[in-house]
Amino acid sequence: MPFPSRVDADQVQLRLRTGQKVLELRRELTETEGFVGHVGDDDFVCMSDPATIDAICRTVIKRCDLVSPDFYDREDRLRGSINSVDRKGNHEQFPLMTLSISVVTNEFAPIKHPGDISKILSQLKKQVTAMNGSFYLKDQRGNDRQIEPADSSAGLPR
Repeated sequence: MPFPSRVDADQVQLRLRTGQKVLELRRELTETEGFVGHVGDDDFVCMSDPATIDAICRTVIKRCDLVSPDFYDREDRLRGSINSVDRKGNHEQFPLMTLSISVVTNEFAPIKHPGDISKILSQLKKQVTAMNGSFYLKDQRGNDRQIEPADSSAGLPR
């Protein structure tokens, strides 16, 4: 959910409450163990059983899309965008908030190194954030998925 610099303290709190809502939703949709964490800014991580992840993603997107218009005034909603300043200080027009979710599982190929997860997420994030609207993109590549080897200098065993 990208927020331009026009964000006020209430919207920052919204980011944190979003993680809590995802956690509640994960618990609502699955009985299995899992984890939801705030990575930073407007990024969250949710770990859950692969069998439940599609339902979680669809439900989170549906609920987000229902409430996100409430964060904008009438003029912004009618225009479909807000006027704000980007991180470099340039005045720009930004689309209204959408939700982009990237999903990595070990259903189709094993995760050989923990660092591979972030590399795959990065690839997916570039694709899903380029889409207009709220979407989730799940990595369904098999053993032939092309990712650069994770940096082993992080001290994590291969």
